[in-house]
Amino acid sequence: MLDMPVEAEPIIRLMTRLVGTGPALGTTATPITTKRLRIDLPTEAAAHSLFAMTYGPGGQSVTSKLLWNGPIDLNEMAAWCQKYGSNEFNDGGHHWVISQRDDFSRSRPVVMGAIGLTPGDQAGLASLGYWSGEAFWNQGFMTEAVGAVVSHGFDVLNVARIEACTFLTNPASAAVLKKAGFGSEGVRRESAYKYGEWIDQTVWAALRTDQEN
Repeated sequence: MLDMPVEAEPIIRLMTRLVGTGPALGTTATPITTKRLRIDLPTEAAAHSLFAMTYGPGGQSVTSKLLWNGPIDLNEMAAWCQKYGSNEFNDGGHHWVISQRDDFSRSRPVVMGAIGLTPGDQAGLASLGYWSGEAFWNQGFMTEAVGAVVSHGFDVLNVARIEACTFLTNPASAAVLKKAGFGSEGVRRESAYKYGEWIDQTVWAALRTDQEN
């Protein structure tokens, strides 16, 4: 988040050039819904929950798996929510907050994490980033969210290829991508710098043509 260079996780540049091949012109539509989830624009209220899951030593179970090291303070998280709180494209892409749907949670929707698409180097290319709080791991929530956002990227934003990267030390994230139809394209050695050391990443990709076939 926060324009973070996130690695795909169990979070997050999508501009007109990303759309490139279609008519969406950088504008998306929300919310995106699944059986259990609501994927919607970030709000000021969501900033508090997102901050609590990623700040400081308590958030390292999440941020240790990301290129992003977490927010400096609540103001930084709130600024991220404000920046991406519109369906219109801005210079960082499209980013959303993942919550439980109103009809699934007995109380107010529970904020679970974030997910987003950033633009690639050429028209029609995008990168996927995502993360969720530790309390929501191993329950299929992120698999559900990734599948919905990938379909949204192909069907609404007319993206041709979506790429993601995972640390080799994070097999759970790799499993999420496999279930969403991503294929491994090999290891990018020492391509991420985290906690004072270079880390290998696996590169994953999903193609719209594969889903159409």
